[in-house]
Order: sequence, then C-alpha cells, then structure tokens
Amino acid sequence: MKSNNCYFIKFISFNILYGGPNEFILLFGFAYFRNFLAHVLVIERSLATYNVKKYENWKKPYLCILALLNSLNSISSIILNLTTWSVVLILAILEIGIFTWLWHYNDKTFQNQLFIKHSLTERYQLVENIRTAKQLTPTLLIHFLNILIGTLINWAFYIKIFGTITDSNSKIFYYGLLDILFYITIAINNFAIELTMILQKI
Repeated sequence: MKSNNCYFIKFISFNILYGGPNEFILLFGFAYFRNFLAHVLVIERSLATYNVKKYENWKKPYLCILALLNSLNSISSIILNLTTWSVVLILAILEIGIFTWLWHYNDKTFQNQLFIKHSLTERYQLVENIRTAKQLTPTLLIHFLNILIGTLINWAFYIKIFGTITDSNSKIFYYGLLDILFYITIAINNFAIELTMILQKI
C-alpha cells in the first residue's frame, strides 16, 4: 500500500510521472515555448546591428515569418523532450556569446571617432542597439538559467538519478518532488523575467 506522501506528490503533480493529462500539458506548455523567445530577440538585434543604416524603416517580413514558424512549432509539440532541451541549451549559450559581441561592437562603433560622420538614422539606431542590449541582458541571462535548469532536470530523469521508477514509495516520491521542483523553478524564473522587464520601465 502506498504512503500518503506518495499519493500527495502524485496528486499535486497530476501523476505526471506516468504521463499527465493533455489539459495539464497544454496549460503549462507556455513555460517551455516562451524559452524560444530569446532566440527571436537575438536574431532581431543581430538584424538591427547588421542593417543599422536603414533598419528603422526596414519593412521585411522575416521576423513575422520567424514568429509564425515558432508558433507552429509550439502547436505541433506536446512535450519537449531531452533532445529539444539540449539543443535549446546549446543555442542559448551561442546566443549569449552573440549578444555580448553585438553589445561590444555597437558600443565600440558608437565610441569611434568616425561616429560623427554617420547619418542621423545610423546614430539613432546605434544608440537604440546599445540601450536595448542593456535592457535585454538580464532577461536573456534569466532565460539561459531557465533553460539550463530545465535541461539538467530532464537529464536527471533520463539517467534515472534515483534509479528505475517502480512502485517503490521513496522513488516515486523523489521523482515526483523533482518534477514539482522543475515547474516551480520555471515559474520563479518566468516571474523574474517579467519583473526585470517591469523594473526597466520604471
């Protein structure tokens, strides 16, 4: 007979160890899919840096296409598996490097003596790139932390850190606790992301 603790863990985690209901997955699926937002932000800032001369008036539909493809990917995905988390983590590491380079490149260009020879549009866009980089840095770092923790917890499940899931009360309890920790961590990080955005507007 299973202990009350195990029943409690399975109840509050919707018995996710054995495949949670679709409603639960769809309800909290946004916590996974919003991690792709950082990729779009880095691509947008890269385009702003590359096309600094006319980005302000640039009306190409590329970002809308990327957003649409991301939405379609979210719809077709029910559970993001270990492979997806690992790929997203690698992309997040690359994005931090790219974003850091973009920040320093724009700042160096701004400080360059030739800056005064640039057009007003170019100067405005450079200032905007630097300002946006400062604003997005905390958000991107929290996104990275979110993805890192999610990947580590998924690896913990994959390598069966507590052993094979059986009817053992202790193993069910620990895996259930790990699963709950996963969602709590994502919730805290998502709150921190929203908080950084709000504080920057104050």
